[in-house]
Amino acid sequence: MKKFLLMIGLISIGLTAAAQPRFGYGIRAGMNLTDMVGKHSSITNDWRVGFAAGIFIDYRFTDAFALEGDVLYSQEGLHKIKSKDFPEIPGIKANMNYINVPVLAKFYPVGGFNMVVGPQASFLVKKKISGDILSGQEKHFIKDALNNTVLDLVVGIGYEFDFGLMFDLRYAIGLTKTFEKVDGTRFMKGNNSNLQLTAAWRF
Repeated sequence: MKKFLLMIGLISIGLTAAAQPRFGYGIRAGMNLTDMVGKHSSITNDWRVGFAAGIFIDYRFTDAFALEGDVLYSQEGLHKIKSKDFPEIPGIKANMNYINVPVLAKFYPVGGFNMVVGPQASFLVKKKISGDILSGQEKHFIKDALNNTVLDLVVGIGYEFDFGLMFDLRYAIGLTKTFEKVDGTRFMKGNNSNLQLTAAWRF
C-alpha cells in the first residue's frame, strides 16, 4: 500500500510539473517617460509623458530563465525644447511614436522576481514637430531628419504572480542616433531615452 501511494504521489508530481505552462502570451500596457541623452549642452527640455501598449510572447526554458518578445506601440519624444541662451523664447515639441520590438532574456533569481536585458528595434510610425517659432519648412526639415529605425538596449526588473499578473520597470537607451547627421541645428542630436512602467497579463 505504501509503495502504491508513493507511486501515485510521484505520478501526480510529474503531471503537475508537466502541466505548468512553459509557453505564454499576453497583453501589456503602461506609461513612458521619454527624453534624449547626448543632447547639445545648450539645449534644455522636459520629458514627454506617453503611453505604451501591445502584446508579448514568452517561453520558460527553466524556472530560472526565459525569453520574451514584445510588440508595443510607444509614444516617445520630448517637450519644451529650448535654448539655454534664450530661455524667454517659447519651446518646441517633438512627438515620435514607435513600434517597439524588444527581444529580452529574463532571469528569475528568486520566485517571480526577474531581471531583463536585450536589444530592441524601434520603427517610427508617427512624427510631429510643433512650435510657434518654427516655420513650416523648418518643421519638415526636422521631421525628415528623423531616422525611421533605431536600435536600443533594454534593461529592467519585474515581478510575476502565479495567477498571471505582471509588473515591469524597464529602461531603454538608444544605441543608434535618433536623427540623421544633418548640419544646421543643435536640436537634432542625441539618442532616445525611455523609462517605462507597465502592467501585463500572461495567459
